[in-house]
Amino acid sequence: MNWSCLRKVIPVLLAILTAGPMDPAPAAQFSSGSTGSLGALAPASNTTVVLPADGILHYTTVTIPAGVTVTFQRNAANTPVTLLAQGDVSIAGTISVKGDDAVPYSGDNPSPPSLGGPGGFAGGQGGTKSTSNNNGAAGQGGRGWRSRHL
Repeated sequence: MNWSCLRKVIPVLLAILTAGPMDPAPAAQFSSGSTGSLGALAPASNTTVVLPADGILHYTTVTIPAGVTVTFQRNAANTPVTLLAQGDVSIAGTISVKGDDAVPYSGDNPSPPSLGGPGGFAGGQGGTKSTSNNNGAAGQGGRGWRSRHL
């Protein structure tokens, strides 16, 4: 090996020796804060999970297979879902935080709001369509506010 090649190799070797062993394991460790008190979440079929008062679910592992839906039911405080696991989490299925469907419109009264999913807004009160001011045609405007009230 000639001197110019050695001058290039020595700094690289020193850098490697100074850095020490590069163990990726310490960087990969993570704690979610889960106590694991609920055990493993591994449903074989569709299931509904009732949220605790604080909305935090402490599992050891979470495995939701393909074709399985886990639905989270809102609690009285309407907290968002916080799903914690101490170990592996594998979700091939569906997690649903869907709210209730809207109430069908009936008569002249507005529809009441439906409940949102956990942590979600309950929605607003539905309105009704008024037909009294529909004198315009496609591509045309109606009379407008001023002409109706003068």
